[in-house]
Amino acid sequence: MNLTSLETDIGGKKTIVYLVFLITGGFITRYIFTPYEIPLVLDSLQYFWYGIELSILNEFPSNYDLTNNIWPTFLSPFFSILDSQNYLDYMNLQRNISIIFSVMTAIPIYFLAKKFLPNTIALIAPIMLIFEPRIILNSTSGITEPIFLFFIISSFALFFNKNKKYLLSSFILIGLACLARYEALVIVFPMVIMLFFRLKNEKYRMLYPILAIMIFLIVITPMSVIKIETMGYDGIFSHVIAGANVAVRDSITSEPETQQFFLEMGIWKFFKLFVWTTLPTYIIFFPLGVFIFFKNKKRANIELIILGIISLIPAFYAASRGIEETRYYFIFYPLFIIFSLYFIQWIRDRWRIRYIKLVCVGFVVITSFMFIILKDNNEYESEAFHVVRENFSDIKTVNDLHPYSPYFRAMPLHLSESFPIERNKLIENTVILGIDDFDSIYELFESNEGKEITHLIIDDSLSRKDFLKDLFEDEVKYPFLEKIYDSTEEGLEHHVKIFRFDSAKFINLHTDENR
Repeated sequence: MNLTSLETDIGGKKTIVYLVFLITGGFITRYIFTPYEIPLVLDSLQYFWYGIELSILNEFPSNYDLTNNIWPTFLSPFFSILDSQNYLDYMNLQRNISIIFSVMTAIPIYFLAKKFLPNTIALIAPIMLIFEPRIILNSTSGITEPIFLFFIISSFALFFNKNKKYLLSSFILIGLACLARYEALVIVFPMVIMLFFRLKNEKYRMLYPILAIMIFLIVITPMSVIKIETMGYDGIFSHVIAGANVAVRDSITSEPETQQFFLEMGIWKFFKLFVWTTLPTYIIFFPLGVFIFFKNKKRANIELIILGIISLIPAFYAASRGIEETRYYFIFYPLFIIFSLYFIQWIRDRWRIRYIKLVCVGFVVITSFMFIILKDNNEYESEAFHVVRENFSDIKTVNDLHPYSPYFRAMPLHLSESFPIERNKLIENTVILGIDDFDSIYELFESNEGKEITHLIIDDSLSRKDFLKDLFEDEVKYPFLEKIYDSTEEGLEHHVKIFRFDSAKFINLHTDENR
């Protein structure tokens, strides 16, 4: 073995040790912030039920409107293997698998960064991804983003490889990404076009784009057929086309009653959320890194920029429909990271600061932990679950109030004496009604919706409707609402009250006023 190959081998071993150490830190960090004692809610609960029923029935459920079902389908065999009667064990298994995908994305992001930067700088990329605070918190929720990002970033890492086999393999992964989240479809066609131009001087230049499309279709077709048979739509083309139709319709003719897409609002919300997602990890490195990146006009750099811009179309669409969720911007994180690394490399080469990489790593890790500590609401969620658990049996119809109302959906499962069980065998009696369209307590209970409400749940959050805050602070003004629960009696950190609506007193009060 010559000296060069020996140095390469030693360097490779150091890289492996470094990645193992980093991945271990990623797992430990996530386990610290994972709320294993509370159930999954919202989207993650839907994925949970789909996976459970698939494991019980051994066939795809037909009673779900679940656009992206590759994640619960992947979970199903693991649910089948697990031998437990505690539903939380299954939920925590879902969380743990999500965490594994999130942390293991360190590997493809490193190889992607190596396509653009020296190895010593590329090694910072995994830290910037797996210690990004939103990525950490998202990975503990058991939803689709970790597996989606793993497929997307792995696809990019292969797509920017010169080996044609790896190039074609990237379309397997982008197909899986589409099954995880259908918005990945927007970057498939640009990838095909780029592939054509890359190989325009090759003898069989048309062969590879055609093979890429065929590979992609082979990957998505079986699951798309299953979704058409069980849900009535393919979940990829159907939803992208539907979204495009809404955007075009509302951009040309805007009827206030039916309008769903608001272009001007979308521009402002998109810009605001885009900037917000750079905090705290990328805000210092990203802006100048963009200019440095653009100085290098290599084809790969131009292709990465094009893919990045196109990948943000779903985020802009979501913002234009009033959806303010930062997870739509996760797909752009690889570009944030590569731009940031260009800036770090520039500082290192220009100023020759000896420990610049260590300083940058320290900044990323410290600011990440600070952000998580400030934003982590596990204690709030835990108290919300406790409040619902203590009062669930008496409540038939209640107002929609986050974070409390989602736990009403999980309570029948919590109270079930046997598990695993099909969802339709549980009794879900609690009805949750939205009350944001009302401006007063009296207006609420005079409406048809209000007449169905048996209880109101309110906390001391400043973001609540004014009439709810008024009830919370001056409950004696409303004698027809009897307070049945006050969290201060249990010493909870967040102040919560639950009121029972007495319809007879409300009617008598109105009768007395009308005399």
